Amino acid sequence: MSEATTPAANGRTHHHHSPRSATACFTVCADAGPGMLGRLLEGFAKRGLTPERVHAQLSGDGETMDLDLQVTGLDGDQATIIGETLRAIVGVRAVLVGAKATARPIGVAA
Repeated sequence: MSEATTPAANGRTHHHHSPRSATACFTVCADAGPGMLGRLLEGFAKRGLTPERVHAQLSGDGETMDLDLQVTGLDGDQATIIGETLRAIVGVRAVLVGAKATARPIGVAA
């Protein structure tokens, strides 16, 4: 994905980061409630991940909330697993999982 892996002479693996990396995007529609945001973020925290973006907004009637969560550095399989975990949370109505490429300035370490 955003890394190339090459074996080193000593048998260890070195990762070479490209100037572009993928950001996994999760769009969630869930029942509104005081504990819902915490339950959704818990799926990331359990994996040691901190989303770069978390935006939550209540619907006009206050019945549901729409969330946009973005995490850089996940591969497609990891994003899919997290999406499935989010869908399993009681009160979650829908989860869309996507990705966008983000440019990094050349010379900045990942």
